[in-house]
Amino acid sequence: MSSESCGTRCVQFILFMLNFIFFLCGIGLIVVAVFVWVGPIEGAFDTNILDLTIILGNPFLEAGCFIMLAAGILIIVFSIIGCCGAFVLSRCLLGVYFFIIIVLFFAQLAGAVLAAVYSAQINEFVATQFLMDLKENYKYDNGSYSTAVDKFQKKFECCGVISEGDYNDLNDPDGIPGSCCKEEEDDNRCTMLMAYDTGCRQAMEELLMRYSTVIGASLVGVACLELFLMVFSVVLCRNASEKDDY
Repeated sequence: MSSESCGTRCVQFILFMLNFIFFLCGIGLIVVAVFVWVGPIEGAFDTNILDLTIILGNPFLEAGCFIMLAAGILIIVFSIIGCCGAFVLSRCLLGVYFFIIIVLFFAQLAGAVLAAVYSAQINEFVATQFLMDLKENYKYDNGSYSTAVDKFQKKFECCGVISEGDYNDLNDPDGIPGSCCKEEEDDNRCTMLMAYDTGCRQAMEELLMRYSTVIGASLVGVACLELFLMVFSVVLCRNASEKDDY
């Protein structure tokens, strides 16, 4: 066996194993995206992206979930193509695979950049948008917005954005909602004395930062693996037999 043949087989094996890891990463992205979307998981994902999107009226995190989900599905499909190309030494398959990986690489980097930009603006965004939406949209009618806010307040034992006093600005005769109460109230209403004295701003900021970090880090991590996949696919493609062009 020639040294060239031995080297080609070695690159074949490495690319095959990298694609297997790539396949597992695709499954991992799908699992993380689903858990972030549907939540909650105690100690990991305490509430879901759908509720946060309703509360803040911002689609960026929701879009990040869909990017992760789509990337995971595509990664699974293309890792199989990569394994097949490495196994049969098809220059055609390896060339298509290389092009697809480049597209995925830049798409994931774009998603990671969006997550980073969003993370840098979280504090300012929550301070303005959360309070404004609460004053404009919160009603005691069990609508989707009110329900999402109530779930958040109960989960994180907080009230309003800055404090329970935020509900005084709503000019609503029903007063503070029952989800702010430290103890369950039969009439679903609360008083200043019974309400949590901590606003939800800090909990919201920490949660958004956690989700943004998870989404961004996941996309960057997979993108780093794709760099190795591109390098080895090019090396293997150059060593593939000329007959695979036909």
